Amino acid sequence: MKTVTLSLVLIATAGCLGLASDEEDPHAAPNAEPTEENEPTPTTTQDTREPIRGLQEPPQWEPGDWWSIEIDAPLIGDPFTITRVVTGTENDNYLVGMPKDDWDERALILHVPGFGEVRQNDLSFEVHDIRFHPTQFPLTNDTTWTTHYETGNANEDESTPIEATVAPHEDGTADITFCCEVTIEATYDPELKALSSFNLNNGFVTYNVIDHGTDYEGIVTVPHQHDLIFIHGRAAGLLDLATFEPAPPIEEIHIQEDYYDRVSFMQIAGPLGVVDQPASSHYIERATAPDGTVFETTNPPTETEFTVTFQEHEAVGGTWTLEHIAPGPGMVFTEGIAYHVFDVSMPTGELLTGHDHHADHEDPE
Repeated sequence: MKTVTLSLVLIATAGCLGLASDEEDPHAAPNAEPTEENEPTPTTTQDTREPIRGLQEPPQWEPGDWWSIEIDAPLIGDPFTITRVVTGTENDNYLVGMPKDDWDERALILHVPGFGEVRQNDLSFEVHDIRFHPTQFPLTNDTTWTTHYETGNANEDESTPIEATVAPHEDGTADITFCCEVTIEATYDPELKALSSFNLNNGFVTYNVIDHGTDYEGIVTVPHQHDLIFIHGRAAGLLDLATFEPAPPIEEIHIQEDYYDRVSFMQIAGPLGVVDQPASSHYIERATAPDGTVFETTNPPTETEFTVTFQEHEAVGGTWTLEHIAPGPGMVFTEGIAYHVFDVSMPTGELLTGHDHHADHEDPE
């Protein structure tokens, strides 16, 4: 564990959680119904197109392209390294995953870099079910665009936009800055065909590409058609972190049955750095899955740092019970993403798993 300042926590609650609208239930879970005729048909065959270099056009990713990336998020602990692999294409998207044997749910929960469906024309991907556009080609001094990043509900019409500006460099790279509801500083490197660095809110989450290559070999897991299903918590007793209104400590969340293959989620429990006001008892964040499996994260009243844990579960569909016990000036919180599991053997592109119940998924623009 590492000490987390109050400002970082406020970013996590205001950015990750957002403010609930009067019209939508902030706790509503996706309810996509499977339809046999609209099943996705991912293409994972080898791509023979030549990559496009420079800042004028989007890069050309090919199956087997990979990047080794170091991620640093002080909220959750020490830096860690993941590998990002392109497995193929589906419609206008690349399908991107992690090696199955080195799967790390922390990267998925932190939202960067993008996994699952990554748009070919601008490398955009979903963050809280709204598409974040990290690039817009050509990347020139005159290029600007509006996008979203954890800036409200999972509803683009009610989400606060951020503005992107570009500063090209003589070495062929380009700095991209996003402002102002959140701040992001990133660098696009055409030689990498990707962002080489990313810095959210002055170090809240950062990443850097430390290696890259082609022709990856091995089994890659793609979190296909992922959705945000948990973003629930309490602060200072019974304040709902989504509405900032009093709410009971226990809530039930119903998730579409026979739809998702797996859920990855994070639990946080602890104080807001107020050392001289200890809690009366343990902070507890507890989730009970539909099959009865219990996941619990606790933090003692004398602790001055957050406890953060990461969980995964395959029995996703049904009713989940979340219990949020925040007995002092702190918070407890669960954030989770459910998805379909596509295991792809590279370099052949053979789809090893990917069930026939997957429904057509509305892809945010």
